[in-house]
Amino acid sequence: MKKKPFWRRVNRGFVVSLALLAIVAVYVLVTQLMLLPDKQAVRSLAEEVCAIMESGSMLSEAEIAALQDPDALEDKKEEICDQLGRLFSEDSSYADDIPSDVGLMIDLQAQGMQTLKTRGDRTENRVTCQIDQDTATVSVYRTYENSAGVFWDYSLEEAVEGNAQEILNCSIVCKKTDGVWKIYRISNLYMTTYTTRYH
Repeated sequence: MKKKPFWRRVNRGFVVSLALLAIVAVYVLVTQLMLLPDKQAVRSLAEEVCAIMESGSMLSEAEIAALQDPDALEDKKEEICDQLGRLFSEDSSYADDIPSDVGLMIDLQAQGMQTLKTRGDRTENRVTCQIDQDTATVSVYRTYENSAGVFWDYSLEEAVEGNAQEILNCSIVCKKTDGVWKIYRISNLYMTTYTTRYH
């Protein structure tokens, strides 16, 4: 008895399903590859924000001493807000709505409640990015172990020299205008420390 050709023996519905699955897989792959430049641009924006926070949370002794002047203190806060503001899109109404934790970061240093001498190794760096046409959301969660300096001990109610774990948390909404990605809104931005041991 003559065997039927392979294409007659197989379930045609199964073959069609496999073909459709392959098409969808190729489409998803191509779409993701096309988004790579956009994802890189959005991640770079988030990295600039993180770099500003890292720099602003680790002022030198001379910079902190200068912050004892109230005018200098306000100028420093404004300087950091301006650095962040330059990353915003021109049509954003949130450029002046920088999270208050940015100013608090400077206040803590000026008051001697948190002065960082050396930053520990980065132990975690989670970055998530989602793009929907001309808008994107990107979040960064970063930790540093054994950063050394002076930190406020709330149980002792005094500043104590020692080590701490630092956490940087950043969530931003971005917008693409004329082919360029800019920040539209910063929904979350802070750096905080948890003391790990004291000398």
